[in-house]
Amino acid sequence: DFQIQLRDEFGNLQTSGGEASSLTVYMWEIFNAVSVSATSITDNGNGTYAVVMEPTLIGDFFLYVKLDNQDIVGSPFEVNVIPGNAYANKSWAEGTGYHNATVNHEARFYIYVRDMEENMRT
Repeated sequence: DFQIQLRDEFGNLQTSGGEASSLTVYMWEIFNAVSVSATSITDNGNGTYAVVMEPTLIGDFFLYVKLDNQDIVGSPFEVNVIPGNAYANKSWAEGTGYHNATVNHEARFYIYVRDMEENMRT
């Protein structure tokens, strides 16, 4: 989630809303051409807009913020999406020690931890 503060052509902060329909926000994955659009853009009525993004893939993205199809200053922004919290239903364990073990002997197994979109947690 992040906020956008609009300015007029002279750089003054806008203090009223009404531009939400003119805003476009999306992320474009740098290498694999995956696109993610904003889940919601909320007009706060004071020149600021709350944006919610919900990417499902980890990696490096360009974040584009456009007003009337024109990039705002600084757009596109480079964003690194990291894995979400560990999610038990998408994680698992495997290996011989997971199924069989002998007293006083090492038993090895591996735990694979994933987030809810199955991205690997490191």
